[in-house]
Parts: sequence; structure tokens; C-alpha cells
Amino acid sequence: MKIESQNVEFVFKDLKYTLKELNNKVSSPVEVRRNFGIFITLSQKLTEVMRKEFKAITSEDWQASKFEGWNDVANLFKELRREDYHEYPMTINVMEQQHYLHAIYEDEEGNELNEYFSPCVTWELGDPFATEIPIGSTMTLLGYDEDKKPIGELIPEKVEYRYVVSPKTDKVDKMLKELEDEDVISLCTKCFEILEKYLEYYKAKIKETTN
Repeated sequence: MKIESQNVEFVFKDLKYTLKELNNKVSSPVEVRRNFGIFITLSQKLTEVMRKEFKAITSEDWQASKFEGWNDVANLFKELRREDYHEYPMTINVMEQQHYLHAIYEDEEGNELNEYFSPCVTWELGDPFATEIPIGSTMTLLGYDEDKKPIGELIPEKVEYRYVVSPKTDKVDKMLKELEDEDVISLCTKCFEILEKYLEYYKAKIKETTN
């Protein structure tokens, strides 16, 4: 019987594709949430498939703990998978940063520079199935312009959105604070880089064991 040796590569390609989808569909909260959940699952499934495949090819047990590249990011994803599977469904929050032009001035060389006021707020995504980012915070200035008309609502020159992990347990909250990173795409990118090295380690061990 021919031993299938491409299952690990298959899962890894799914991981790579999911990370790409995360980056490409940032305008849709529900797509970000779904792809984040898929990425979490696949990140743990990779080792499960390695165990089966390694055993089938080498007749030996796969020892993931011997890989020296594990770090706090990898531990976070392991905990997120456990939490999502056994305790609470995974959810995300939205971090919104608005940029308002505050002042225009010149530097010593006469170059015009803009100074911005950039408040940032994190809010819960009310509808986890939202296909568009809801309207977030607004800012109103109490005052009058040069024509003595009320200024009212200020319009930001630029608005940036980031999706962040919504911790459901104290443990995950602590892990995120220690990492000083809660950005969904940033964390997935860091995790993918670890798993990329993990895959190379796996291939090397296959070659070493079968030679």
C-alpha cells in the first residue's frame, strides 16, 4: 500500500491560503472572524497530521516538543484553540483610529508639515456576522468657525481599522498583554512564520529518519 506523504503539505497550504484571505478581506468583519477561526484550527491540526504521517512513513512517534522554535505566540494559538473548542466561541473586537488635522506648520527648512490628533478606541463588534465595518465613534467640536457658524461634527481625514482578539478568559488576556500584541493579522503572521520553520524541521526529520 502506498503511504500518503502529502497530508502535512496539504494542511500547510490551507494555512497559507487562510492567512492570505485574512489580509485580502479586512473590509468584512465576518470573513476576518471566520478566517481567524480557521487559522487557529489549522495551526493545531498541523501537528495532529504530522503525528499520523510521521508514524506511517517512519514507524516512529512524532515528537513535536523537540522543535526548538516554539514561543509565546505559538502557546497563545494553542490556548485559543483549546478555549474555542472547549469553552467559548472565538470573537474579535475592532480597534478604530481616526486622524484629524490639528495644525499645519513649517520646519526649519521651510517644509510644510501636518500635525494630527489621532484618538483610538476599541469597541465590540455588535453583530458577529456583519459583512461591513459598522460606523464607529464620531467627534463633535463645541465651537464656531470663522463665519461664526457652529462647527459640529468633525470629519477625520483618515480612519484606520484593526481587528483584535477578544479575550474570554484571564489566561488569554494575560498572554496577550505579555506579547504586547492583540492584532489578529499580526499574530497570525507571526504564528505562520513559526509553523513555516516547523514544517522545515519536520521535513528534515523525515529525511533523517528514513535514510
